[in-house]
Amino acid sequence: YSEETVDLDAGDLLVLYSDGVTETFDSKENEFAEKNLTELLLNNLEHESKEIIENILDSLKEFSGDEHFDDDVTLLIVKRTT
Repeated sequence: YSEETVDLDAGDLLVLYSDGVTETFDSKENEFAEKNLTELLLNNLEHESKEIIENILDSLKEFSGDEHFDDDVTLLIVKRTT
C-alpha cells in the first residue's frame, strides 16, 4: 500500500469503494463501471454522505435487478462541509 496526503476543501468528497461497486452486472452482463459511479457522485454532490451511499446502493440494485450482489459492495464517503 502507498500513503498520500490530500487536502479536502469545503464540499469535497473522499470516496472509497470496493470493486464490487463498479463490477456489479446487469442481466446482459454489462458492468456498472466507474463511469456510472462518477456520474452518480457528480449528480449527488449536494447530499450528505449517508444519502449519497443510499443513492448508490439503490442505483446498483436497480441496475442489477437484484437486492443481493455477487461480490462485496463496500462504500465509505467522507464529505467536508466547512
